[in-house]
Amino acid sequence: MTGEGTVSGPSQIIRGLVVAAAVAFSAGANAQDVKHYRFAYDQPRNTGYSIAGDLFADKLKELSKGTMIIDQYPGAQLGQEPQVLQLVKAGDVLHVIGTGSQGVRSIYSKKEIHKVDDIKGMKVRVQATATEDTMFPAYGAQTVHMPFGSVYTSLQTGVVDAAENSINVYLVNKHYEVAPVLSITEHEANNALVFISDKLWQSLSAEQRQWVLAAAAEVSAKEPAKAFELERNAATKLKSMGVKIVDDVDKKSFTAIADPYLDKLAKELGPHAEKIKNLIRSIN
Repeated sequence: MTGEGTVSGPSQIIRGLVVAAAVAFSAGANAQDVKHYRFAYDQPRNTGYSIAGDLFADKLKELSKGTMIIDQYPGAQLGQEPQVLQLVKAGDVLHVIGTGSQGVRSIYSKKEIHKVDDIKGMKVRVQATATEDTMFPAYGAQTVHMPFGSVYTSLQTGVVDAAENSINVYLVNKHYEVAPVLSITEHEANNALVFISDKLWQSLSAEQRQWVLAAAAEVSAKEPAKAFELERNAATKLKSMGVKIVDDVDKKSFTAIADPYLDKLAKELGPHAEKIKNLIRSIN
């Protein structure tokens, strides 16, 4: 995948393989012929998540002739990612029915990052995943876990020195107000999965299942390009606002550290992961 600039950090594969990101589709049906379903994510509207939600909702409504309606719950209304996944898990087994992207993650703080050595000793807010807990200490940073909603205040008060996310998420959550320097490290890709609970899946007719799968395919086919367009537009807007964007980051300094971890993880996960790893390394 390519966004603004070159996607060169091989650690990007890791999160996509290990962490199921923030979109969940679960039952909340009414007794009438028209049934409503919940589609939840932890970011606000005008992000890749809402693009996915709109694509899914519009296609499902069209195919079902208005009998299957998606109600979106943005901004962590149903909880952060772990809570949303738990809601879906309440329906037993999870089915992955679609994929998407939220762009490529970069680091933002009050200082410029030009190479991996620049984050040594910094307290960086990361997601509570094995990937980040492995990679950021390897880069020399101190990892700090907290809900996404606490990141703004923590950057403001100095609880953390930096955070990392996609450009558009940085923009729409106004993190530039407290961390006015965005360094385009592109150290990791944002991959998202659309889940449906087994309980809901089993309750659908064969025809309804086909509608759901077709709606999910619409997300997989169209959302990534729209998400990267959001990224490019966000970068342009931030520059016009006077936010400092550091483009000349030595990404190879991150890659050199990430490579061995990528090889190890892909080997552990099997041949499909090896293929994905090789595809990522072929991107220029």
